[in-house]
Amino acid sequence: MRNPKLVPYETIVKATSGEPEAVDEVLRHYNKQIRSLADAGLEISGMTPDLTTEEVRRTKKFSRVKADEILLWLKMHQEVKGWVVLDDLALHKEAVTRHQVKPDHEIGLTAENIREAERILMAG
Repeated sequence: MRNPKLVPYETIVKATSGEPEAVDEVLRHYNKQIRSLADAGLEISGMTPDLTTEEVRRTKKFSRVKADEILLWLKMHQEVKGWVVLDDLALHKEAVTRHQVKPDHEIGLTAENIREAERILMAG
């Protein structure tokens, strides 16, 4: 049974491929969270490279590659000094997890998560 509070996985996959209707649906769904980030003076700086393989897609074990995708993005954007990851997946690499805020997958991003993100960013 699908959780109505979440964007369907298939829609997210389509959005990451650039399908306009899917991108629009994701942005509409997360509008409140995006505004909360903006109100806190935070911004979304980009999207990580996609290192998923067919096996990862088939098994839906994205946490296997997510930390590597983040670290690769940071290597490609060395001008970035402060950063935070908002992700409910266990990312398995200390270099990433110490910058991670892990929202509850059933609740989503909360005010407390945003305060934690600010703390991480202020720590540098």
